[in-house]
This record gives sequence, C-alpha cells and structure tokens, in this order.
Amino acid sequence: MVVNPWRSTHHAEKHINDFLARRVDIYETARLGVGPLAVGAKFNLHGFVYEKSHIEPARGSGDLPHTARNLFCGGALTIQLQSRAGAIKMNSKPESGSTPVALRPRRIAMRQLYLFAIFLLIAVPQVCHAQASPSAHSYLTRGNERYAKGDLDGAISDFEAALAFDPRWALAYAGRGSAKFAKNDLSGAIDHFNTAIEVNPRFADAYNGRGVARQALGDVGAAIADFNKALEIEPRFAEAYVNRGNALTMKRELDAAISDYTKAITIKPRSAYAYANRANAKCEKGDLDSAIADCNKALTMNPRLAEAYVNRGAARYRKGDLEGAAADFTKAIEINPRDAEAHYDLGNIMLEKKKLEDAIAEYNIAVEINPNLALAYLSRGNARSEKKDPSGAIDDFTKAIDLNPEISQAYNNRGNARVVRADVEGAFADYNKAIELDPNNSLAYANRGLLRLLQGKDAEAESDFKQALATAGGSRRSIEEKIDQIKRFVTARK
Repeated sequence: MVVNPWRSTHHAEKHINDFLARRVDIYETARLGVGPLAVGAKFNLHGFVYEKSHIEPARGSGDLPHTARNLFCGGALTIQLQSRAGAIKMNSKPESGSTPVALRPRRIAMRQLYLFAIFLLIAVPQVCHAQASPSAHSYLTRGNERYAKGDLDGAISDFEAALAFDPRWALAYAGRGSAKFAKNDLSGAIDHFNTAIEVNPRFADAYNGRGVARQALGDVGAAIADFNKALEIEPRFAEAYVNRGNALTMKRELDAAISDYTKAITIKPRSAYAYANRANAKCEKGDLDSAIADCNKALTMNPRLAEAYVNRGAARYRKGDLEGAAADFTKAIEINPRDAEAHYDLGNIMLEKKKLEDAIAEYNIAVEINPNLALAYLSRGNARSEKKDPSGAIDDFTKAIDLNPEISQAYNNRGNARVVRADVEGAFADYNKAIELDPNNSLAYANRGLLRLLQGKDAEAESDFKQALATAGGSRRSIEEKIDQIKRFVTARK
C-alpha cells in the first residue's frame, strides 16, 4: 500500500522553508521522506492468531442429521491459539457439540515503512547533471511541486519536459520513477529507475528506489541486492538500511533486520521510522516489551506517526491488552482515516470482544478503502459466521480465496460454513485444500476427521485425528479434548 509521501502540503512547504533557512545537505534532507518526491510505502507482513468462530446450524433439511450438524456448529468450546506463548483459552462448560474450528487472521507484524527520496526538494545545479539547462531545472522544480500537491500526471509531464532538454539527466528519470511508484505503476517505476542507473551507475538513491519497487512486486531477493548496492555506494545511507531491514523482516530474518534498523538509528538517531520498523521486527520475535518501547520512542519524535500506533497496538494485542490495542488502532485511524489495515486491526479487536456489528463495520471500511485486502474478507467471514450468516460467510471466504488462493485458513473456514449449509462434498473439498496448502493445519485434519467419522469411515477418521494431534503443537491438549468429545458423541449415536 502506498502512503502519502509528503503527508501534507503544509508539511512539505514548511520543510522546504526550513531547508532554505538551514541550508542543510540536500540529499540528507530529501531522504527524510517528508518533502516532495519522497515516496513512502507500507507493506503488511501477516501472521495469524487462530480462533474458533461459532457457526450455528442451518435450519432445514440436509445430508447430515440435525444433531450431527450441531456437533459441528453448536456448542461453546472455544479454542484460541495465539502466538503469545501458545496461550489456549477454553470455555469451562462445553455443550454437547463443538464447532469446527475457524481460523481467525491476525496481522502480527503491522506494516513496513519504505522511506526513500529519489531526488532533490529543489533542483541544485552543482549536485545534478552538470549540463542540465535552466529550463530543465525549471521543469524539474515544478515537477517536484506538482508531486507534492498530488498532481502525479502533471509531475510526470514536467519530468518528461526536463528530459526533452537533457535526455541524460538521471534525476529526472528517477523523478518519473517516483511518480510511477506513487501511481502504483511498479513496473513503470522500475523501468525509469533502470534508466537512471544506466545514466549514472553510482546513483545510490536510484538503486534504493528500484529496490522498494521490486519488493512491492514481491521480488524480495532482487530488492535486497539493490539495497546492498545502494549501501556499497553510500555506506551511511540510513534509509537503505531501513528498507533492507524491511525486506529481511519479510524473509523472517529478524535478527538481521533488527541489526539493519539499529544501524539506521546509529546514523540517524532521530529516525522515528527506524524505531517504528524495528518495533515491528521485535514484535515478530515476540520481544513485545521492547517493541512497545521502540514505538514509544518513535512517537516522542513524531506523535503523528500512525504506523507507530499500529505497531504498538499489535504488540499490546499480543500481550492481551485489548483496550490498549484498540486505543492505538483508533488513534492511527484518527491520524489517517484511510488506513485500511488499521480499520482491519480494530475490527479484529471488536470481533475478539464479540462486538460483531462493530467488527463488520470496520471490515466494511477496510475493504472499501482497499478492495484487495484478503484478510479483511476472511475476518468478516468469521464475524458473519458468528452472526449465523453462513451464506454471507461463504461469500467472504470465497472472496478472500479469490484474492489470495494460498490462505489455508480461508478454505478451512469455508468448509465449516459449508457444513452448516449441509454441503458435505464442498466441505470435504475445502478441508482437503486447506491441508494441501498447509500440511500442519491441525484444525483442518480434525474437522475432516469429524466428517469421516460421521460417515462411518472410522479408519480414515482415526488417521486424520492422529495427524491433527501430530501437528497441533502447543494446542495439542485442546485438540485432544475436541477429538474425545467428537468420539463420545458419535459413539452415543450408534
């Protein structure tokens, strides 16, 4: 997701005025990520916390007897598998039936901030291409101004006009790359950064910009290579360390990522973004108190840094502080009402607190802002399941699968909803796919085993139950209790 690179026109203007007053190094100023043509982007690294959704039985006839559907769909047994110390919560009074376990998504590692600026706030001949004409500089300057105002097409037009005067001006190519990136034309951005590098192979910012675009396309290895090259050219390029740290976090190389963020902080001790992103990696490692401390540090430097609130909210959520987490997500939304992921996170808190209407309202906003946020559809499907709306849940799970066919949990949850609709064949297909995508999905094994047991396929069911226990990890005890309950119910029916 691309964030507003200048954060506000007023902020950009103030920054330019400050720059002119202080006459600080122009490259260092540009890389702060607060001026025109300083493009920022944030990405989501998704972890999951798994929790059962209560899916009630459909009324009416079906392939399974109503009591059997109740075994899947009624009952109060709650399994919550969270990454915080593998905590398991169970209702102390399970009813006669238990629900097929739905997996609730939780975004553990909030978002990564890519801070890079490609060129100058104000074109300065001595640090640009030596042959650039005054007219070319005029177009570049106006392109910067248009970019700061959000007029990306106008900015691109001006950068192209600058290149008409000087076809070998690397800064202008990088400017087009920045604008293309802001328009989410990632391939176009890479093409322009390529040309900037071809013109000036020692242009560290162009490698950094290309790395961010490549990472946004999912080519993390190539992105890291670009960040490495930028740092080879300029070893004190703090933003390149931050960006490489983000890429390493995506690869789950968390110690290396934290090291890169720390190097960035050593170079720029007032980098709120480096602290916020280091908090993200620490949260992934489970070092929650230190993550919260880093977010607090970031917020003392920049109280309007929404991403720091979101990352702190994630850490607080994992510590079980739902109220604190909700307050942080709400603050992030206050700062940036168009932050789809913050609405998604707040929705998850509402779902956790069983405020289903509030949860669905937040998910609705999230998918309105970002129609491609698959996890929001998955969570909304869970909320609709709990509201006894299996048809709506199936629609949401299917949308999540359409957007990301690799989410094992979406297939498991849709299988549960299909059981409610007495679509046994469809449920089998979904559980099979969930297991194919994630051979360690213990809940999908348990749910498929229950279906097989109800169909009298005792040997196949027992095989599924054994596999469920083998892959259950810290949730083994709760899975054992669920399986025992299933077997007692089926035995009683016989």
